[in-house]
Amino acid sequence: MDLFLEIIDGPLKGTRTPLRDGMTIGRKGCDLNIEDGKVSSKHAFLEERPDGSIWLVDNESANGIRVEGKRTPEMELKAGSSFRLGRTRFQVLAPGDMAAEGLQTQVKGVFKKAQSKTTWRDTIVHLSERVIREAELKKSPSNKLAPFEHALRLSFIRGMQSGTDWILSYGPRDVGASSVDLPLFEPGLPAKCFKLLPQDNETVIRIEESMYGKILLNGKRFETAFIRPGDVLEIGNTQIQIAFET
Repeated sequence: MDLFLEIIDGPLKGTRTPLRDGMTIGRKGCDLNIEDGKVSSKHAFLEERPDGSIWLVDNESANGIRVEGKRTPEMELKAGSSFRLGRTRFQVLAPGDMAAEGLQTQVKGVFKKAQSKTTWRDTIVHLSERVIREAELKKSPSNKLAPFEHALRLSFIRGMQSGTDWILSYGPRDVGASSVDLPLFEPGLPAKCFKLLPQDNETVIRIEESMYGKILLNGKRFETAFIRPGDVLEIGNTQIQIAFET
């Protein structure tokens, strides 16, 4: 079973990382760097055992691994496990746990925007009107749908939606906090963050003006760019890797 490690407090709260053999955790120079003065430079590492289990192993750190307040040299990581390194707490999640939480977050966000409505009928009307508006926009000449030359696979490799894959066959597609079919759960994002659209047998990504400098492509700022396999988008704590389906 694929498992993910989530940071549940501190500056990187909400960051999720897939567990893998050899992954290192520490304050600097590690696969997962933690902003915590009580965490050693290379505090711990993950080790896959012959039976397929994943273990967190202390790397002779100053403060060790803490489970329910007790120090331990190592622990098996299973869905639901929790531990602390320094002052930072972690928990282990299965993909199903994240999918349920992500859906709950999305639903809460939608109904928060409809909270001025006082009846269920008003709430349903509010949501229906929103879907209709977005559908009408997609029908307009300037947003005529067309297939991508290659279907896109967007794989979330870090953040609240880690473990989620989107496969997109046509565009343009708007991505953002209020997108009906491509929502981002990263806290604090605007309704629209970027657009993916087919152009001259290529796939183009175009970011919203308000997001300039806040979305990075392969670690660099951009406004518009052609998408290539292996590209990585970074939005806050969220990272998305792009591949082409063949």
